[in-house]
Amino acid sequence: MMEEHESETSSIHDAEVHVCIFPHLEEFMVLDARDIGAPQFHVLRVDEMLTPEYYTEVEHEFSQMLRSGESPFMNLMTLPQRLELFLRRKGMDAISRLAQTGNHDGDQGRVSLFLCAGPILSMSNEDVAEAMESFFRDGPPRTFIRDYSDAFQRLLDEEKGYIKNRQQEELRRAVQGRSNQFYTLWQERGGPDIN
Repeated sequence: MMEEHESETSSIHDAEVHVCIFPHLEEFMVLDARDIGAPQFHVLRVDEMLTPEYYTEVEHEFSQMLRSGESPFMNLMTLPQRLELFLRRKGMDAISRLAQTGNHDGDQGRVSLFLCAGPILSMSNEDVAEAMESFFRDGPPRTFIRDYSDAFQRLLDEEKGYIKNRQQEELRRAVQGRSNQFYTLWQERGGPDIN
């Protein structure tokens, strides 16, 4: 939904607000690092952000975008990009409201999105702790780094556990012949009997 826009000179350290998404969890983290000497982080529930009001506003805006009167074909061709921009803005507004990271003038600073999937799931706890140490090398108190690392590691472990359980369930289904991803030599495929 939201991501850091990359350029040759940008890095994750250029962002001021960092959002860590754990795809299968009901929680996510927001780190406000605008004051690196006194950063703040929040562990938030997804349903605090994606409220019924949020969905109602998104549905209303999508309906208006879809029915835009001028140049219907052009409207449909540009719809995904316009919807993505709207979702980013709405997401940032919701995160700012929940984490109290926004200013009154609407400037939320640069935001990076860290999707906790893929290679990070194979990192050891020590590797994650070392990465946190290097990320925060410029100043926050050690107690903050420890608290942030502990919260991040807890959520990362839950995401790893979810993935592992899902993989085990899929293997169980495959052995039982109930998976649509694997086929066994003895699996009945259905269809007419050939005698």
